[in-house]
Amino acid sequence: MANKKRYATGSRSPAVQKPDQEARWLGLLMALTLVPMVIGGLLILGWALDIYLWGDGSTQIYIGLLFILVSFAVSNGLQKKWYAAAGWTLLAISDLLLLIFINLPTQVIALSIGAAGLLLLGIEFYRRWRAQANAV
Repeated sequence: MANKKRYATGSRSPAVQKPDQEARWLGLLMALTLVPMVIGGLLILGWALDIYLWGDGSTQIYIGLLFILVSFAVSNGLQKKWYAAAGWTLLAISDLLLLIFINLPTQVIALSIGAAGLLLLGIEFYRRWRAQANAV
């Protein structure tokens, strides 16, 4: 009787539970990235319908776009798609610079940062396209 193995039914080892808990947290964080996207969409929609939350509304569209870009950057970062996350982050920084500073040299820097972000996004989308084309 001492040689009998005991099997625990219904219990899991901590090593098995850990990936499941990480997947839950990742799913929750991914869902939370929708909040800034919705806020940004509402700000842009409000601007389009002439509903201004502050002042004359000239910066409302830039702030809405900033929320959307940050949402994309965080979402891709959580999925470990680093080129896409860096591209969206550079676009968000570019938008922030255009929002804060109005002088020409800063706008040129912001546009070059935005171009670098678009380049990184283009590289990432090309990599995904090639991977999908090779899979078929």
